[in-house]
Amino acid sequence: MDERVEIVEETIWEALAAYRASATATVVDTETIRLGITGVPYAGLNGVFRARGIGAAAVEETLLLFRRRGVPMLWHVGPQTSPGVETLVLAAGLEFDEDEPGMFARLDTPGHISAVPAGLRIEPVRDLETLGRWVDILSGGRLDAITAATVELARRHGNGYAVLTASPDGEGLYRRLGFVTVCSVRRFLQRSKP
Repeated sequence: MDERVEIVEETIWEALAAYRASATATVVDTETIRLGITGVPYAGLNGVFRARGIGAAAVEETLLLFRRRGVPMLWHVGPQTSPGVETLVLAAGLEFDEDEPGMFARLDTPGHISAVPAGLRIEPVRDLETLGRWVDILSGGRLDAITAATVELARRHGNGYAVLTASPDGEGLYRRLGFVTVCSVRRFLQRSKP
């Protein structure tokens, strides 16, 4: 498997697995399955990130964990997931949500990522006024500037690469910033059920 693909999938997992520090989260990381349940009622913060060698009964048992917590979830099917899992999660009633490109950019290649716009800086949001400005920037289509600034900050801190998953609509924007698509992650939604 392409090392970049492994890095993309590991990074997606580690972003959720960081919640293991929370007393209310459940994080499972075995050879068979990787899952995280934060308890937050947002599907993007609850999900399965890899499943290997499982059958229909294991899929049902896994989904029950999320149902018991009353949270929606996303089942991610990427290159590290066993063939056939997609068929099993669809049979279990999950809905196809999105096919996200897994993208990778080298940061140790000068000029690979576009320049940060003049005057753009990254700072913590500490009040509602600043949050409002941040929302205005996002809704004004400045995701390219925010991504470029974030990548430049990562480069300055010595990181050798950046990874992300994009919406299909955002893939072109990230390509212009120097990212390349290295895999696909298909996501399936289970809405919260009591």
